[in-house]
Amino acid sequence: MAYLAYALARGVAEGKYAYPFIDVSANGWVGVMSNAVVIALGFVAAAEVLVLVDRMLAPR
Repeated sequence: MAYLAYALARGVAEGKYAYPFIDVSANGWVGVMSNAVVIALGFVAAAEVLVLVDRMLAPR
């Protein structure tokens, strides 16, 4: 969350965004926030899968 805020602030200040999915001028604020939520959910889902795999592989 902190990096997203930093990247957005820097992009607004410089007019150039580090990533195309956070480019407010191209995607709008709703699109950027939607992209951020989808990416965050992807990270959470990947973490859940890794925890599940770890639990399945752990010795009993």
